[in-house]
Amino acid sequence: MRKYFLTLLFIIAVIFVNITFAQNRLNFNQFRSETEDFLKQPSKWTGKDWSIVGLSAASSLLLMQFDDGLRDQILMSRENIFNMPAEFGRIWGEPYNTILICGVNAISGVVNNIYINKKIAFEIAQSAIYTGLTTQILKILFGRSRPYNNEGAFSFSPFSFSDDEWALPSGHTSLGFSLSTVLSENSKSGFMKVVYYLPAFLTAYSRVYQDKHWLSDVFLGAVIGYTIGKWTVKIHEKNEGQFNPVPQFNFYIKF
Repeated sequence: MRKYFLTLLFIIAVIFVNITFAQNRLNFNQFRSETEDFLKQPSKWTGKDWSIVGLSAASSLLLMQFDDGLRDQILMSRENIFNMPAEFGRIWGEPYNTILICGVNAISGVVNNIYINKKIAFEIAQSAIYTGLTTQILKILFGRSRPYNNEGAFSFSPFSFSDDEWALPSGHTSLGFSLSTVLSENSKSGFMKVVYYLPAFLTAYSRVYQDKHWLSDVFLGAVIGYTIGKWTVKIHEKNEGQFNPVPQFNFYIKF
């Protein structure tokens, strides 16, 4: 029930963003057009793009060789599974956190008529949707057993619909990196560009430390969230003149 409730909240947030930003053309038409472009991306990939995909896959496979050993070391040495860094990281990767930060930017942008906050809210929601769908599809396809099942790092049940078999990739990590990447890419401060990634790395740490995911799960999740977040911001920069004729302002809410 909790997941259905979070999904409903996210849908409401997307609808709110669509209605609120209609006057600035950050609306469903733009989302539809850019979604079509997103789905067509694999057909546009160059040799360099496929090399990056191959390198990411190879790195994940390499990390899998260390998954069992690392888990054993963590289980033997950890003391408080709910320590502050782990819990903060978990919360950063929760869907409701993405909804909250999206909503704060949306409300601030509307109330104060600040375009950059509206843009950030739109990009957070858009990147989260792409990231969530991509991650969920891969989870079902791989069907990797979570560490707490004690079935080992190489236990796979492809096309599984059980949450216990949805380890690869890490959803919290992909969503956390998606959020951090959008915030970082929109920041004008070089220092804040780095700071925004710290919560995402804590998310990756928390998922392994709390025995919800393997190291290779969080690595692939981070790659997915970062890549999609980066693409979402860049596609808006590319389409700025086509979809959004209003000028940008140098205002930004920092979290």
